[in-house]
Amino acid sequence: MSDIAVTFGVHSPEEDARLVDALNAFLGQHVSALPLADELPGVLIRTGLDISGNRTRQFIFESGQWAEDFMVFWAQHGAALATG
Repeated sequence: MSDIAVTFGVHSPEEDARLVDALNAFLGQHVSALPLADELPGVLIRTGLDISGNRTRQFIFESGQWAEDFMVFWAQHGAALATG
């Protein structure tokens, strides 16, 4: 199966931190629910620029299901996550 990349435009340091906080919270839920290391999602994080020079974050998931689950998590919880 191919890796699935999910790309987000990042418009502020706060938005960037909220996005990373959401990924950490998402993975944290799965770490406590799936005790076997081979069941955990593999995720790479890239920071880059789009064609207009705006900063982006790209999360690359080993599984389409993990990518889809993260997008649901982000839609439900992303806006509510506050950075410290």
